[in-house]
Amino acid sequence: MELIDSARGDESAGISAGAGLHGRLVGPDVTRALALIGVVVMNYHGYLNGGAAAAEPGDGFAARLFDPWTGVLSTRFAATFMLVAGVGVTLLTDRSRRSGDRTAVAADRWRLVRRGAVLYGGGFVLDWIWPGTILFFYGAMFVVAGIIFTLRTRWIATIGVASAVGAALVNWWAVLRTDDGRYPAWLLSPSTLDTRSPRGLLFDTFVNGTHPLLPWLAFLCAGIVLGRRIRDLRLVPTAACGAGVVAVTYALSHFLTNGHAGDTVRVAVLSTSPFDRARRCSCCAWRRASPSRDRTPRR
Repeated sequence: MELIDSARGDESAGISAGAGLHGRLVGPDVTRALALIGVVVMNYHGYLNGGAAAAEPGDGFAARLFDPWTGVLSTRFAATFMLVAGVGVTLLTDRSRRSGDRTAVAADRWRLVRRGAVLYGGGFVLDWIWPGTILFFYGAMFVVAGIIFTLRTRWIATIGVASAVGAALVNWWAVLRTDDGRYPAWLLSPSTLDTRSPRGLLFDTFVNGTHPLLPWLAFLCAGIVLGRRIRDLRLVPTAACGAGVVAVTYALSHFLTNGHAGDTVRVAVLSTSPFDRARRCSCCAWRRASPSRDRTPRR
């Protein structure tokens, strides 16, 4: 909890600093609070109820909605939390970035890197004990944010898009290899805790796990860009735009995969399931090979 408070403190400080004379921005605070509550509810729902939390065929709308593993709300709160983190990064560093003061920029950069390193190391230990936590990846995101926050908006957006596209390409390649009987264990299952391999740790950070930088860095970059425009945004149009993007994404996924269950590449790349977005292809391959699957919720 201290690590979480540390991260939230950084964001809160950024929101206050970015608010300046106009007062504190309430929107990011409320959004972060709702996201944190959602993360807690979904995780406790999954761990306290175990397999009973999973929706079965014939279950009602609420059961499907709150399924911690395949439901619509699965990992959405964590994604929102990451988005708000990006907003906080912008508001924390906005003054130094706009001023061009190298000393101030360096101070903000090292502040983000230091906090990220603490979260990364502490999160790794926590993930060792309780697999699936986001803190490990949250720390890596802060380190990346400390490197890129001075870039122009178009480059931040490009990095975010590249991370999402890169994740899809890795997933595509991994599915093809797995279907050919050449599962890339060196990339997707490096067994870092057993081998103590730096390369395995790098792969776990960028490719594997529950919230790898590919594609989760896209949420952080989106938050950084959003933070730069937050005073110009209107709530209702922005919310409507976000809801529209989600609806279109689900519709495209449904129409492009419906009737193509045998096309493993298409299903994996266009999937909206958290198990297909994280730990790249290993979960997909495992589900195909096993009639049962691990019920570890995504934080």
